[in-house]
Amino acid sequence: MKTINIIIKSVLILGVALGLASCNKYKYEEVVQSFKVLETNYSNSSKASEGSIRVNQEGFSVATDGDWLQAEVSEATLVKVLISENANAEARTANVILKKGEEVQRVPIMQMGIENYVIDLGDLNFKIEGEVREFSAKFDDKAVFTLVPEKAGEPTDWLSYELKDGKLILTAAALPQDIGARSLDLMIEAGAYTKTIKVSQKFLPSYEDVLGTYTIDYYAGVNYDKAFEGLDPKTVVPRSQAEVVITEKEKGKSFTLTGLAYPCTLLWDEKEHAVSVPTQDVLEVEKGKKYITLSVSGNGYKKVEDGKVDWGFYDGSEMKGFWKEGTSKAHLRFDFPPCKGLDGKGNIKTAEVHGLFFWIYIKDKGWGGSYKGDDGKGIGILSDFFLVKK
Repeated sequence: MKTINIIIKSVLILGVALGLASCNKYKYEEVVQSFKVLETNYSNSSKASEGSIRVNQEGFSVATDGDWLQAEVSEATLVKVLISENANAEARTANVILKKGEEVQRVPIMQMGIENYVIDLGDLNFKIEGEVREFSAKFDDKAVFTLVPEKAGEPTDWLSYELKDGKLILTAAALPQDIGARSLDLMIEAGAYTKTIKVSQKFLPSYEDVLGTYTIDYYAGVNYDKAFEGLDPKTVVPRSQAEVVITEKEKGKSFTLTGLAYPCTLLWDEKEHAVSVPTQDVLEVEKGKKYITLSVSGNGYKKVEDGKVDWGFYDGSEMKGFWKEGTSKAHLRFDFPPCKGLDGKGNIKTAEVHGLFFWIYIKDKGWGGSYKGDDGKGIGILSDFFLVKK
């Protein structure tokens, strides 16, 4: 390394001018150091390491200005540099100071702080057929991995981990056929770095997975008076089963459900992998004067001008069905919104009654009773139902 004393150009010009006026009384020279650094080698890792500095001349002294940095002459023109481990997250810099006579060279040594990280690691859901995923990772401290089951006693050996070539490799085994879902917490600790992620493996159905024939299990009616008195409707109505079919309506967006009082529309939510049942008018007859409408949870009502309550127009609510965890691919359950209806005195009340209700609405007259198909034998009221795929 060469150090040059540079004379500022403006001063130099002024000196020339003065020299001309005073017969070259002043003379300026460029000073070049002969003692030079030829080569520097070291690692800037946070780990303890050894490096070297080579100079072009012998007979020099060595010192440092950092207590974590040591240096000594190991050969005539070679300096050995010892760098202590950096236990902090912040980087640091110190100098090796080489001096020969009046000439001094300062060699900066920069060391990184501790680095512990995994890039883009968040909650994970692995494919049910098994899967390997890799994440860029770096651990200067020793990393400790702990697998914690969701429920005490559940196995965790279906997930394995490995640190290799700057990567964290997670491997999930295939999900057994008799298990619909499983999950655990993966805890990582390395120095001050801590991270806990939820690792799961569950069936997320596609649109095509929903298509097929099902057994629908349901309560066949609702005793509203009993329900509004706070009794569980399951104690006052029988439970039944029937066969229904879900077919494609608009691919990737909706289905048609048949087997109830009248075919109705189901909607597909690709993001949530869920099926929803919206409140809907399913049939219009008699030139627009009579409607068959499907109410979700029966919570559609309106107040007419004279203050009376009329069943018929529904509020557009919906419920969503999800594949139940722990039951493989076959079990579809729905989240039910609360049901509002009438008690025996005509007052609006909220009842713990959930399901699908086909009602007849007659224009200008109001509620015309429940609809059970043209033959009167269809399924018009379903409470607390779920579907099992055949």
